[in-house]
Amino acid sequence: MKAQLVVLSAAANREDRSILPLPASLKGGAAAKVVDGELRRRFLGLDTADVDGWFAGAAGGLLSVVLGGFDVTAGLAASFLLAHASNAGVTISPVHAQPDRTAFSEVLRIMGPVAFKTSIAQTGDAALARRVTTVRAVGAARRLVLGGARDTSHLTIAQSPAIVGYRRETRGKPCAFCAMLASRGAVYKSESIAGAATGTRGTRDRGERYHDSCHCQPVPVYSHDSTPAPYAAEWSQAKRLAREQGVAPAVAFRRLIEGRSEPATGGGSSN
Repeated sequence: MKAQLVVLSAAANREDRSILPLPASLKGGAAAKVVDGELRRRFLGLDTADVDGWFAGAAGGLLSVVLGGFDVTAGLAASFLLAHASNAGVTISPVHAQPDRTAFSEVLRIMGPVAFKTSIAQTGDAALARRVTTVRAVGAARRLVLGGARDTSHLTIAQSPAIVGYRRETRGKPCAFCAMLASRGAVYKSESIAGAATGTRGTRDRGERYHDSCHCQPVPVYSHDSTPAPYAAEWSQAKRLAREQGVAPAVAFRRLIEGRSEPATGGGSSN
C-alpha cells in the first residue's frame, strides 16, 4: 500500500498523471509489485477478438512500464553494492546495467499475443486464455524488472577487482533450482568472465540464471572463505539418495526440497 501511495503521489504531480518514471525511492520488490499491478491493469484491456491489434497499440506502454521498473532496481542495486562494499572496507564503482529493449519487446510479445493464441488453441476459452496470458506476462515482467538489480550486480562483480565472486541469496522457500544454485556457496569469478562483461548482459553462467517470479539476488564476496552454504547439507544428502535410488543428484535434491525423499509415482527414474 505504501508503494502505491508513493507512485500515485508522484503521478498526481505530473500533468499527464502518468506513473512513469517510477520514483527512485521505491524498493526493488516494491517496484516489481507496482509493475505487476500496472501490467495486470493494462491486460484487462486485452481484446480477445483482435489480440494482435491490441498488442500493437499496447506494446509501447507495456515496454515503458517494464523499462521504468528495470531502471529503478538497477539504481537500487548500485546503492546497495556501494554500501555493502563500504561495510566490508572495500571501494568499488557500480556498473549500471542497461536494458536490452529488443529482447524485452520480444519477451512481452511471446508472453502476450503468442501465449494468448497458444492458450485459446488449447482451451477455446477466451476468458481463461486472457487470465493465463496475464499471469505469464506478469511473471516474465517481474524477471525483467528485477534483472535491473541482478545485471547491475553481476556486471559490478565481474568488473570490480576487489570482488572475488558472489553468493546466490534466496528468499522465503525457494524452488529446487534456486536452492541447488545457492548450495554451491561462493562462486569465484575467472579473469575471462571479468574481461567479457559489458553494459548489457549476454551469455550467462548457470548461477546467473533466474526464472520468472524468482526472488534470488547475487551478493558480492570479497575474499575466499569456507562459510557453509545454505542447502549444502541437503545437496550432500541428495547425492547419497541419488546413489541409492539410481537417479541424478538434481532429481534427488528436488525431491528433498519438495518434501519427499522418495519418487512421487514409484520407479527410481521418475521425476
